Amino acid sequence: MNISMKTYLYVNALSSLGSRMDLIACSALIFTFDNGAFWLAAFFVARQIGGILFSPLAGVLADRVDRRRAMIVSDLGAGLSVILMVVFPVPLVVIAAAFLKGMLYTLFHISFQASLPQMFEKEDLVRVNGWTVRLESVVGIVGFALGGFLTDHLGYAFVIACDAVTFLFSAAILTRLRWNSRSGAEESAKTTNATGATGHTQEPRSLLATLGVPGEAAALSGHQSACLIRIDQHGVT
Repeated sequence: MNISMKTYLYVNALSSLGSRMDLIACSALIFTFDNGAFWLAAFFVARQIGGILFSPLAGVLADRVDRRRAMIVSDLGAGLSVILMVVFPVPLVVIAAAFLKGMLYTLFHISFQASLPQMFEKEDLVRVNGWTVRLESVVGIVGFALGGFLTDHLGYAFVIACDAVTFLFSAAILTRLRWNSRSGAEESAKTTNATGATGHTQEPRSLLATLGVPGEAAALSGHQSACLIRIDQHGVT
């Protein structure tokens, strides 16, 4: 197994840890606002709506653009949106950042899941999926507990800033990794150009279907699940 790719699983888990901590810190920040309960509800709804509305377009983008670059852009955008909450800790900025983060997480998650077959050998995929599930389970527990502890002792601004750092760190690591991250559309175009063929190519194409179902931590995380469906000339696999 590629050591660099395996290392990135832990980097991705670190980013997820920061996001769990961020939820606790953002809740503490929001309760400093007038009508805190209303703004807290708006915060979680905005995360969900951002992901749900963007999921169809995210699936199209992940199938047509370089997935590694899509993941880098998602991490950078999420990191900057989190920084905005620290610099401008007011209700509308926090809600807008939550909406944007929901959108970008959806794009990242779909691109990441679609890239796993290219990042790892076929025989390692089952093991990789197992690691991913275990890491998410661990960070789901540790992240909320650590987020509460650090928010109580160091303040919400410190914890939110740490979340921004994890996103930027993940983006930096992705810039150093290399795998065949071209989308199915790019691969087909490359094949067509190489062979001089016209019309429909016989190369397999992939279709990303997103499910409007919350992922980990139920509605609290604003995460959506994604599945990869591979379609070729022989049917669906």
